[in-house]
Amino acid sequence: VSIFENLSEDRISKMADVMDQDYYAAGHYIIRQGEKGDAFFVINSGTVKVTQLIEGETEPREIRILNQGDFFGERALLGDEVRTANIIAQAPGVEVLTLD
Repeated sequence: VSIFENLSEDRISKMADVMDQDYYAAGHYIIRQGEKGDAFFVINSGTVKVTQLIEGETEPREIRILNQGDFFGERALLGDEVRTANIIAQAPGVEVLTLD
């Protein structure tokens, strides 16, 4: 995972010890725009869709698709940040490593 590429194996091992493994079924909102963030996620398998409600629009707009090895929610590690987008699990589901 690119965010961890400069860390030593020892530090990566320590991070793995405190990360939880979670599974979300297709369609589940892992993150909802506007909520307070308190967790960071790394996609272990599967994909998620990133959507965002833009001011003046009535429906969220698809921003991108994230895949295995991608991460999201990193701002939560810096403090109480409000989520700026929705993260939705895609079929058949997504497995993530979670740090909170």
